Amino acid sequence: MKDLIKKILKEVSVEKKERMGRGSFHDVYPLKYDSSKVIKVPRGVSDYAVAEYWEAGPDAWFNIFKKYPQYFPEVYKITNKYIVLEKLDTNRVKQDLIKMEDDLVSISSTLSDMIENKNYGVTDVLDKLVLGKLINIREDIKTLDMLIKKSHNKDLFKRYIDLLSAIRSERIRDFIDVNDGNFGYNKEGELKMLDI
Repeated sequence: MKDLIKKILKEVSVEKKERMGRGSFHDVYPLKYDSSKVIKVPRGVSDYAVAEYWEAGPDAWFNIFKKYPQYFPEVYKITNKYIVLEKLDTNRVKQDLIKMEDDLVSISSTLSDMIENKNYGVTDVLDKLVLGKLINIREDIKTLDMLIKKSHNKDLFKRYIDLLSAIRSERIRDFIDVNDGNFGYNKEGELKMLDI
């Protein structure tokens, strides 16, 4: 028990840690005593940086994560200054995105134009198709069907489309930050979103 307390005290100390990720409002650091977890720390003047986490309401990202663990990383600890989360594998997602982008570009000229000329990410295109906001609902459903039928990576597309569809069907919140950098796999190989 004494060793565990020392580890925890060392982890939350002001010892300099190497940042492993950065979002709009948070920095992410490895948890030194447990490589399967990360620490997410608010930065700047975001609502979370100037307030204490435990004062946040049910719409706060970490409370949404706790409510929907099937879609987001597990939340292990919430303090007034940081949150400890399940670490997700984002490198595997990078490989997925390369494969899916190749299929999107070769299957549809509209999707190819969005990715190559309009700087849309693969997951953003899929999310817009799921929502029926790319062209219109009828055309977007046809495009999703065509993607799955013609793709060399059917299971991959299905995995991302199923996750986005499930999150959208829950009506978790109006705005969800869907971008290629916000996905990862847990140690069981389940695809999840690492931010909302």
